Amino acid sequence: MAKKILKVSEPVAALYQKAKMSVEDILRVDLADLEEPLSRLDTFRSGPDKSSFESFKALSGLDYETLADALSVPAAQGSV
Repeated sequence: MAKKILKVSEPVAALYQKAKMSVEDILRVDLADLEEPLSRLDTFRSGPDKSSFESFKALSGLDYETLADALSVPAAQGSV
């Protein structure tokens, strides 16, 4: 039996461009709040607020449950 020749019509290389976004743009967090260690600890203990969660959700394209699981926060926090 003769081998069937297959053609691949996908590009050989893909263009990748790094997004020019900062932590402030993505999470809507004031970086001044993260400079002092105790303030940083409070910020991370309380978790992302709703606007940060929504912003990151929109940028990532993830649903509430997947994003909440990735960030180790309750899904209800993001969907409220």
